[in-house]
Amino acid sequence: MAFVSSDHSSWPLGNRNVASIFEAGAGVPGLETLLPAFLTGAQDRGFAAAALTAQYLCERPARFFGLWPRKGGLQPGADADITIFTPGVTVWDSATAHDELNWSPFDGRRFVGRVTRTYLRGALVWDGKTVLSQPGQGRYVRRAGSRWFA
Repeated sequence: MAFVSSDHSSWPLGNRNVASIFEAGAGVPGLETLLPAFLTGAQDRGFAAAALTAQYLCERPARFFGLWPRKGGLQPGADADITIFTPGVTVWDSATAHDELNWSPFDGRRFVGRVTRTYLRGALVWDGKTVLSQPGQGRYVRRAGSRWFA
């Protein structure tokens, strides 16, 4: 496995109740559950969960897409994109999600913690309850040469 990501392309359940699978909306809500689900799975299997999570959800995708070292790690010169994960049993409830879809394959799933803060280039954009970022706050990052396949 090269890396793990979420497609962020989910659809309401009503878009799945169609006659043909080729007309159904693809994807599942995963933006808010990717980190806790991956970390929980890694921990449950006895892996060094924090290190594996940082590698497969941050560093390896950044390297693959040619964004390393500006994205994907905490080091001098990087953008200081940081997520704070607070340990503690959390049960996922899609009714509290911010995608307004109100469904998830993770409903009722126990996670080993939750995201309580997210920073974009050092600025707080998620306080654990509310999205604080504004449209246009993101920046285009030019892809550098990737040596992923070399």
